Amino acid sequence: MIADVNDRPSDARELAAATRRLRAHVNLIPLNDTPGWPTTGSSPAKVKEFADQLLDLGANVTVRANRGTDIDAACGQLRANHNGPTVTEVPARIERIRRSPGSTD
Repeated sequence: MIADVNDRPSDARELAAATRRLRAHVNLIPLNDTPGWPTTGSSPAKVKEFADQLLDLGANVTVRANRGTDIDAACGQLRANHNGPTVTEVPARIERIRRSPGSTD
């Protein structure tokens, strides 16, 4: 989960609707803070709030434990060791997500 990018109430509503249709299970994994990366992971409180929203909306959800942070191999950290267009394009992609329909909160 990325702070203020995909952890908003509108994201929970959209995700819950999709997972109910698909009868899917949601695993929530916060992005780990990574030097030089323009985003941060959602706080533990925000992840719990998001998970609770999903549960209230009828979705099946598990909050996954962070693993690999001690060796910089956790969610979001492996890609940070490679230079390339993905890293430089991230701010523009985040802005497109923030401006997408339904992301009003």
